Amino acid sequence: MAFEGQNAVIPLQSEPQGVEINVGGKYYTTSLETLRKDPRSFLATMFNGNVCLHRDAEDRPFIDRDGVLFAHILDYLRSGHLILPKGFNEAERLEQEARYFKLNGLLRDLKSFSNQRRIDKSAYKEAITISIRSTFTFGAREVVDVAFRKTPRILVAGNVGLCKLIFKDTLNDSRDPNLEADGYSCRFFLTHSNLHSAFEQLHNNGFSLTSCNAGKTTDEIANGMKANEEDKWLHFENFVFCRDDSDHK
Repeated sequence: MAFEGQNAVIPLQSEPQGVEINVGGKYYTTSLETLRKDPRSFLATMFNGNVCLHRDAEDRPFIDRDGVLFAHILDYLRSGHLILPKGFNEAERLEQEARYFKLNGLLRDLKSFSNQRRIDKSAYKEAITISIRSTFTFGAREVVDVAFRKTPRILVAGNVGLCKLIFKDTLNDSRDPNLEADGYSCRFFLTHSNLHSAFEQLHNNGFSLTSCNAGKTTDEIANGMKANEEDKWLHFENFVFCRDDSDHK
């Protein structure tokens, strides 16, 4: 079928059933039936055979919209319901595309999706992980005092804004200084080595200890080398604290 110029009317019957379209530089092959699935949509109007469509250099119908998000538009038209991948976070932008194409059914589904995500998010637990490397101290004649440990640094991992809110000026963020408040870091540490104080700050802000684990950081047998006496008693410990964020909005 020949077309003149960059715009052309698509005759209703002469366009092949399978049509390749260019949406924002992304190419899709679909059917006219799918594109016209919602008769009240702008897409159905565009492909009803009476509208002049822009054409790209390869003579494909061209739509100047978000080509990546259009994949979700097609999925909706093909299946009749919203299908989004796990962790999808472009709902607001997809709403804009649905509004442009006048897909009211998709708009309703997206609003339900956004509302459900807000409900689900309110049930999430906020978590902060405290990690330490500690060495049991030595007394006279290299007797290990297991009742007291040297804690050189307390590491903190979690949501950036949350960690700063909980630990305030005792949090050193110099290794990740430019992260946004909704980001995540495992590189923070505290400006003190008082583990009890760190736990108390978490407890006073509604956190509870959820899990912990520990292990040795030096294994002279596995490494094939002899460790000094203090390294033999070097351990790491991780403590995970959680709270329900619905209580702290």
